[in-house]
Amino acid sequence: MSSHAHSLNDSSDEEYAVKLLENMLKMYSPSGQEAELASYLKGELSSLGFKEVSVDSVGNVFGEAGRGRPQILFIGHIDTVSPFLPVKKSEGRLYGRGAVDAKSPMAAMIVAASRWIKSHDHGTVRVCCLVDEEGGGKGIKNLIEGSPEADYAIFGEPSGLRNVTVGYRGHIGVKLSVETEPVHISVGRKEFNAVELAIDLWEKIREKLSETKRSEKGEFHKVTSSIAGIEGGDGGNVTPRKCDLYVDIRVPPEIRCEDLTEVLKRIVSKFSEENAKASV
Repeated sequence: MSSHAHSLNDSSDEEYAVKLLENMLKMYSPSGQEAELASYLKGELSSLGFKEVSVDSVGNVFGEAGRGRPQILFIGHIDTVSPFLPVKKSEGRLYGRGAVDAKSPMAAMIVAASRWIKSHDHGTVRVCCLVDEEGGGKGIKNLIEGSPEADYAIFGEPSGLRNVTVGYRGHIGVKLSVETEPVHISVGRKEFNAVELAIDLWEKIREKLSETKRSEKGEFHKVTSSIAGIEGGDGGNVTPRKCDLYVDIRVPPEIRCEDLTEVLKRIVSKFSEENAKASV
C-alpha cells in the first residue's frame, strides 16, 4: 500500500493492478463497513494522478481527471457480501471475498482510467467507487441524485460473458405477509396456518410469473423468481398466526417493474378475499 506516485506503463500496470486487487481483497468491506477500503482507494487515486479526489456523504470515493469532452464515468462498487474469505493465490489466480463481485472490475477500471488520462490530452474521466451495492444501494442513489454529467458510463460488474454487456435485469424485492387466526396445531386445517397459506400464495404468484417467463431469446429475457427468506411460527403447539415471505424477482428490460408489481397486487388482493388476510 504505497504513498508514492505511481507511473503506469505496459510493463507495470498489470503487476500494479494485481497488487491493488490483492490489497483490496485483504480489506473486509461488507455493506456498511467500507470505510477502510474507501480511505485506501482515496490515497491510491491521488497517487495515480487524479486531481480531484473526494468522498461524498455516504462514503462513495471519486477520482476525476482531464477536461472537456467526452466525459466518461467508470462505475463499480467496493462493498461485498459476508463473510470474509482468506486471500490466496493459486495457479495464477487470486481468490478472496469480492475477487469477482466486484473488486477486480473496480481495480481494472482504476488502472484503465489512469492509463487513459496519461495518453489523452482531451476528455474527462471520473472513477466512481460506490458503497452499499449489495445492500440498499445508497451509493448509486446518491450518485444519481447528484445528476452527474457523462457521455458514457461503464459499469464494472461480473456477467459471465466475454463481450460487452449492454443491460442488466431489474430487481423487485417483495415482502408477502399472510395472517390468520391461530388454533391448536392438532386441528390440522390449512386455513388456520399462516405458513401453509403463504406457500399457497407463493405458488399462485409463481404460476402467474411462469407465464411471463417464457422467452425464446434466452435466459436474460426471462423473469426469474425465488424465495429469499421466510419467517413464521415458533415450532410450538399453536399454528403460526403470521408468515412473511421475502421474494426476489428479476425482470428483463422489456418488462416494466411497475407492471409486474400491479400483477402481484391483484393476486394478493384476490387471495386475501378468498383465503386470509394478505399483503404485499
